[in-house]
Amino acid sequence: MKENKIQTGLRIPEPQYERLSAIAKRMGVSVNALILMLIDIGLNQIEFQQEE
Repeated sequence: MKENKIQTGLRIPEPQYERLSAIAKRMGVSVNALILMLIDIGLNQIEFQQEE
């Protein structure tokens, strides 16, 4: 099943983008994929804390 996706713009300070880019390169993924992973980690953490 194909997921619907929404395109959005994200303004990131250059130093943070450089960090993201370096990490993504080491992991062999795109910056976009890394940002999505980090969003999932953050959302899961927030939801976990709300359940406590």
